[in-house]
Amino acid sequence: MLDYIYEWIQNIAFYLVLVTAVVHMMPDSDYKKYIRFFTGLVLILLILTPILKIFRMDDWITDIYKSEDYKEQIKKMETSAEYLKDKGEVIPAEEDEKQKQFIEVEEIRIDE
Repeated sequence: MLDYIYEWIQNIAFYLVLVTAVVHMMPDSDYKKYIRFFTGLVLILLILTPILKIFRMDDWITDIYKSEDYKEQIKKMETSAEYLKDKGEVIPAEEDEKQKQFIEVEEIRIDE
């Protein structure tokens, strides 16, 4: 039992050192906050690992990825992505909203 706890703490410490080195090596950019967010989620999973193993939820999570429903959803997403790629370039929502803001003027007349 103590070996398992020691290994768990060792994994968390190694992960924190690795993440800190990667974040410090990156130049200051907007992506830094996203990387910290993602690495924070992974850290939460590392911390919760013993709790998930106690309640046998780790097997449940891996079973989800092996299920037929999951594979079917992945296939649907891939076919949708292929359809959009074949359809052509899609206007992002922001640009579509910008285009709706303009008013089309047919004629301008200035009376003196």
